[in-house]
Amino acid sequence: MKNKNIFDKLIERFQNDRSLSDKDKATVFKNLTSLKDTKVNILITGATGSGKSSTINALFDFDKAKVGTGVDPETMSISKYELDNIVLFDSPGLGDGKDADLRHAKNIIEKLLEKK
Repeated sequence: MKNKNIFDKLIERFQNDRSLSDKDKATVFKNLTSLKDTKVNILITGATGSGKSSTINALFDFDKAKVGTGVDPETMSISKYELDNIVLFDSPGLGDGKDADLRHAKNIIEKLLEKK
């Protein structure tokens, strides 16, 4: 049997979620199934210390992205992580001062405009 990719795992989790209606489960199944063979780029942004890198680690099921402690920033540049057909981009946190936020916002915009 083929190993489950991240979309198979997500489909399984949503199918077992008792808080969703059957209609919602069908919608989630349809949308996730359509993405299984598509390359998906996801840029994760948010405030410093909000759990961006921890979210990436949770998706990988092991520590892939370095996580900071407290409110001190750990991610200083946009980092790329690949999981099956998903590319996750971990960005520096926002809220560390106007100059840093402007610099990070500029880098995020440049990353979004990149053609790959």
